Amino acid sequence: MVQNKLSSSWKELTNHLGGVYPFYKVDEPVHSFSLNIKELLITNLENDDQNLLDLVSLISRIYLPYIPGDRTLIKNIHRAPWMSHPENNKWQEHPLPPHKHSIPDRQLFTVELKTALLQEVTRYINSRKTIGILLSGGMDSRILAGIVREYQNTIDPDIIVTGISWGDTNSRDVAYAQRIALQFNWEWQHIKLSAETLYENIRLSSDNGSEVAPFHYHGMDEVSKIEGLDLILAGSYGDSIGRGEYSGTHITNLSDISFKGKDRFGILKSSAKKKLTPILEDELSKSSNSNKPIRRREIQQQQHYLRRMLQSCMIHITKSTPLYQIFTAPDVFGKMWALDPSVRDDQWYILLLKDLPGNLLNIPWARTGLPYGQNEGEKDNYTKSYHSYGQWLRNDLRNEVIEAVNSSTIRDLGIFNNKSLDQALSLWSKATTRSVNYLDELFSWMASLKIFLEEKNIKKPKEEFPDQFQDRLNTYQARIYGELYIRTRNHKRS
Repeated sequence: MVQNKLSSSWKELTNHLGGVYPFYKVDEPVHSFSLNIKELLITNLENDDQNLLDLVSLISRIYLPYIPGDRTLIKNIHRAPWMSHPENNKWQEHPLPPHKHSIPDRQLFTVELKTALLQEVTRYINSRKTIGILLSGGMDSRILAGIVREYQNTIDPDIIVTGISWGDTNSRDVAYAQRIALQFNWEWQHIKLSAETLYENIRLSSDNGSEVAPFHYHGMDEVSKIEGLDLILAGSYGDSIGRGEYSGTHITNLSDISFKGKDRFGILKSSAKKKLTPILEDELSKSSNSNKPIRRREIQQQQHYLRRMLQSCMIHITKSTPLYQIFTAPDVFGKMWALDPSVRDDQWYILLLKDLPGNLLNIPWARTGLPYGQNEGEKDNYTKSYHSYGQWLRNDLRNEVIEAVNSSTIRDLGIFNNKSLDQALSLWSKATTRSVNYLDELFSWMASLKIFLEEKNIKKPKEEFPDQFQDRLNTYQARIYGELYIRTRNHKRS
């Protein structure tokens, strides 16, 4: 039986949007929880079970930047399901608050929301004294800072708060975060990012099951090494719940998660897609089957994107220090889901910050360099981007990445169209942006995948996917698309 120091406390968050989702063996759903997939891989071998690669999960990573649902890259190991708790050797789902169409008085609702957030933070802190908070120049972490300051002013003035930020010193994210910490007389921890950080994150991603591209771990490994903190608070769910925005798209404009048309670079063999994609589609349709489009699409974003890409990385911090996400308690996100979608907007942040200490609206928003809610004005001299992941991958780590993608470990998996992979590598070298693109995501993930498969001795299932004439057509079409894709991104983001 695998034991883990968080095997009991994580269950307290199973009804939260942003909980802890440990690995477990599918045939032992109440005995094998662990935040370290290596422990379960070892248990498999001790029980004479092979660690078999899950090809369904593998192809999902070509379509999406994460693995949807509960699957991992290992067939009999899953992540704990979303909004569910283990009971009587099975998973029991928590009821979800409804989506409604309430249009409340703005001032009165702001008071309710502030109270709910303060209660949420109070439960997380639970009388502990040393608190770290992840700070950036974004508005979600600013709400977190305001709520923690309110807690400090009204409930426990003796807490010691440390603001933590990662990135380029001259970036808006770091500069604004530091300004908040200094203004509140909090301690300050700045974590620099570099090509070396990204290189180390390739291995970190591998150690955590190679589920996402390495750059999504940012400075989290350094955060996990900070000593003396009782807990860490984050506000990563703020935009999705507080503003109804997912990756810049409002909930009223979201689409269903789909795999159609996602393999634009022709990376997968047609025979593999034909056999394995329907399994993915069937599982996705069962996971969020509401007939109300906005509810269904928001649940998809929470259950798959935020849980499997964001939280699977954040949980690395949890291995050493408990981490909690505000805006994820049922009495908080339930309030926001009850609002009419038309009023899930930027005004709630403005009203909250006006009622929270620190006059934090006076500090610009990192996305624009302007005060939040303003579209015009003189911007500061800080940079918008806090990293150069794209350039680091294509320049500093280029040889390591190409060697991994061209390795027999990757090429012999049998599901990839190797001519398309060759072509994509050639196109990748033409990108010039600081930021990352699809190919940066794909190839850096493959670098971590190679390490995971080799060092953990993961076996490939005995399935064959023959080459087809359609693969040659896909490679040709991918060339046209890829040239346009790279050229357009280089122009728009130069």
